[in-house]
Amino acid sequence: MEDSKVANSDGWYMFNSSDEDGLFSPEDWEVSEKYPLVAAEQKVIHSVLKLFVKGDYGHYFSEIHETDEPSDLPTQWDENDEKKEEKIWKTVYFTPDAYYNKSYSYNIIKTHRSDEFTYYAISLHGCDFQSAPTEYVRIKNNS
Repeated sequence: MEDSKVANSDGWYMFNSSDEDGLFSPEDWEVSEKYPLVAAEQKVIHSVLKLFVKGDYGHYFSEIHETDEPSDLPTQWDENDEKKEEKIWKTVYFTPDAYYNKSYSYNIIKTHRSDEFTYYAISLHGCDFQSAPTEYVRIKNNS
C-alpha cells in the first residue's frame, strides 16, 4: 500500500477518521475466513480504535511512510540511546494468553498522553517468530 499524502512539518501524515486510508484502510483490516479467531479480534480492535480515533489525526507507519519518525513521537530512549527510567507508553490492550494460544496471533495497543496530544502505538498481527509491525496515531487533546 503506497500512501500519496505528504507528511506535515512534524513528520505526521494527516487523515480524518472517516477516510478509508491511513489507520482505517480496509485492506489493512481484512483477515482470511480461515482464521476466525484472528478475524474476530481484529473486529474488536477496529471498533475500539474507531471509538477513540475521531476526526483529524496524525498517522505514521514506517512500513509505508518513507520519512523519519515524527519529531514528537514519544520514545523510551534518551539522546544517548540509553533507556529512560520512566515508562512512556501504557498498555491498554494485549491479546489474552488463552486467546493467543488458540489463534497464534497477538495485537497490542499502547497509549501516551502529553499536554497537547494523545498518542497510540498499534501493533497488529504478531506471532512467536515475528514481531508485530507498529503504527502510530496522534490526536490533539480537547481543551
